[in-house]
Amino acid sequence: MKEDFFYSMHLPEQHWDCKLAAIDSDSSYVSLIEDYLAEIRTNIEKGLGLFLFGPHSSGKSGLAAIILKAALVEAEAVGLWIRGSRIAQYRIEDTLYDDATTMYQRCLDVPILVIDELIVRGDSKAEPLMEELIRERIDAKRSLIITSNITPKKLQENYRGIAEVLVEAAEPIKIEGTNFREKMRNGRTGP
Repeated sequence: MKEDFFYSMHLPEQHWDCKLAAIDSDSSYVSLIEDYLAEIRTNIEKGLGLFLFGPHSSGKSGLAAIILKAALVEAEAVGLWIRGSRIAQYRIEDTLYDDATTMYQRCLDVPILVIDELIVRGDSKAEPLMEELIRERIDAKRSLIITSNITPKKLQENYRGIAEVLVEAAEPIKIEGTNFREKMRNGRTGP
């Protein structure tokens, strides 16, 4: 049953079993994530989100999955998981989510959207479409959870439009510490 929801949310299978308990409780960001989760229904109703940034393999995507699953269970909000690199493709090609809805429209409409790995890398179409999506969600008071290896400072320097609207949409939280890919290679599970 829950797998059906995970599929409909496009949640990658490797994140289905992610749990906050798998993260060292002394990590500085854990309490911030716990605070967001404790008020997840209210945060979604207000359109509040998070910008999870930090180095590769630090658990940002796993944390985003934990939040998306909590939205489903605690707030009864079915969200959507997308890769940041696909937003322009979804918009330009009118990629379908289902028979009646495009992926881009679904990105606009869901109560909570995870954009995993905010990347625009000089694509002249991607940056304005990403900014448009974020602005539309802010205007509609819909929550965003965004992961990125790009710091807020670098985002401001390189993608000013996105950085300026993101400030309205998501509280930045630096994720660092455990290298979860290394743990998985050694036979232990991720977040």
